[in-house]
Amino acid sequence: MTTAASDAAWKARSARKVRAANRIAIARGDEALPDRKVIENPATSDKDGKQWIGRNCPEIMRK
Repeated sequence: MTTAASDAAWKARSARKVRAANRIAIARGDEALPDRKVIENPATSDKDGKQWIGRNCPEIMRK
């Protein structure tokens, strides 16, 4: 996992890619628009300190 001061730059790049893919799909006349998670994988993006700790860690999770 990568860390960054902010994930805003990744979100902006991701949104541009998704909008471009949507414009192309609309111009081709596709019925369905592409899914954002197919175009950009949020799991590999820059994170601002967030992390996934798994489901089986109740001792470190708040209740």
